[in-house]
Amino acid sequence: MPKLSKNFINIGGIKQTNSKAVSRMLIAIIVIVIIVIAGGSYYYYTVTSPSRQPILIGMITPLSGTYAGDGQLTVDGAQLAINQINAQGGLLGHPLKLVTQDEGPSTSTAIAAAQILVVQDKVNFLIGPFFSGDVAGVLPLTYSHKVIEILTVSSLDALMVPPENAYLFRTTLSDIGYAQLAVQWLKQIGAKNAVFLAEDYLYTHEVANDTQMLASKAGINITSISFYPPTASDYTTAINQIASTKPDAVIVVMEGSNGIDFQKQYSANPITSKIPILDLESLLDTPSQAATVDASVPNGMQYVFLGEMSTITNVTASFNQQLQKAFGVQASHYSDDAYDGVMVLANAIKRAGTFNTTAVANAMMQTNYVGPGGHIVFQANHNPVEGPGYLIGTIYQVNIVNGNIYYETLYPPNVANATAINPATGNPYG
Repeated sequence: MPKLSKNFINIGGIKQTNSKAVSRMLIAIIVIVIIVIAGGSYYYYTVTSPSRQPILIGMITPLSGTYAGDGQLTVDGAQLAINQINAQGGLLGHPLKLVTQDEGPSTSTAIAAAQILVVQDKVNFLIGPFFSGDVAGVLPLTYSHKVIEILTVSSLDALMVPPENAYLFRTTLSDIGYAQLAVQWLKQIGAKNAVFLAEDYLYTHEVANDTQMLASKAGINITSISFYPPTASDYTTAINQIASTKPDAVIVVMEGSNGIDFQKQYSANPITSKIPILDLESLLDTPSQAATVDASVPNGMQYVFLGEMSTITNVTASFNQQLQKAFGVQASHYSDDAYDGVMVLANAIKRAGTFNTTAVANAMMQTNYVGPGGHIVFQANHNPVEGPGYLIGTIYQVNIVNGNIYYETLYPPNVANATAINPATGNPYG
């Protein structure tokens, strides 16, 4: 190969015969390369690492009062998801930050909380509120500002209607899902008639109506439906009525301490204590609460079943461990569904490639996600698909042996480890 003189250099097919020109060319190329590398690094840095202004995710949930414990679990679940997302570089170059407001004791305080988050903090994404009536109260504001609002606790189906549901999505079981769970339990124990009691909220009226409709289709009669103030603590009249009519089963929806009060009085009555009862969304899923009730009644707590909104998946156990490690708390469907809400939102933002809420709302409809609270795919009305393989809820029987509490899983079939047992006979119902 012939040697090239210092005055003849071939660079990328371009011939230069002047050494000064060659030097200028080399400097220019080096500068271009540096710019390209720097530009590429800048692009990588801003897209994949949380280096810009944080993206705020608002949350309205009870942080005081009766439901503060449940509200804190929604915070913990959402915060765990945000921590994990930020540890992976955030979203589109931005870290996420959770901004919470106490839902307070009334819809007016929830609306005030929404005003702070939407108008003052200018959040484009919101988890909550917790109560369906409060969701209805803040919806005109969030809808007008095109805020993506994810419901991880509120279950009222009546909210999910056009046009206000355009930016509204739910990651928890809806009221028809509650009713399906209740009727599934009535079938399992072979009940032909039942009574329904609940605290007086919008969603409980919807659950009652749905339960009555589905039970009737299954040949089961809901003989009475009663509602009580959430502050009620004396249920003597209701329990005496149940004792006199002796229905096959009782369905109760009381999520707070009133549910514990009811169960203590119910289990203390020698007649009602032997009538199977399903507590939907009860504090009895906490072993210490169950132990308190069991210790307070003469013959212990028997014939008690729980209906939980969370659906067990292959990631539920690992999530529970992560939450325990991060915050030192026991997971519940409040934490599960809040975690799922943030993850579903984050995945939609990634698919949309933007924080524009209209684009994100469209991307939400492509959701196909399995988290600790269940398999989430959205229907046209932005409720999750419900049924086998999707969100379906879980039924437990509470068994207490020598003071030890066991939660036997009865439903759904893919995770069930027991069948409903009649304590009187020790054999399955039916």
